[in-house]
Amino acid sequence: MTEITASAVMPFVQWFWREGLAPTLPGGSGYAPGLSLNHAAGLMDGSKMERERAIMAYVITDTCTKDELCVEACPTDCIHPKKDEEGFEAATQLYVDPDGCIDCGACVPVCPTNSIFVVDEVPADKQEFIAKNAEHYATA
Repeated sequence: MTEITASAVMPFVQWFWREGLAPTLPGGSGYAPGLSLNHAAGLMDGSKMERERAIMAYVITDTCTKDELCVEACPTDCIHPKKDEEGFEAATQLYVDPDGCIDCGACVPVCPTNSIFVVDEVPADKQEFIAKNAEHYATA
């Protein structure tokens, strides 16, 4: 069986966004925000940061309480570590795996601490968490 990665699926996700067919949030409350299409479409300069931003749609910050509501909402099981996984106790927060994330936005509205941001909308005082999320999976 062939493994499907987020980068392989991204052209289809881009098409859905351009055609106005992007998934809506639960209850039909609007489009799920996500990766900026200029990054997703590959309009990048090739730098390491640009490549990270192109595949990392969501970032979890330090206000995360590890309640796992986002884990339950995620259709691709890309938020870790979970309570039953190694490293959960030591982790100060949860992390979104950029290779598994399909940019659906299901995790955002269920977070009670508003700790999950679209990468392009991470507040200025939380920018360090973009690299922290990327580093978590680079070493995982």
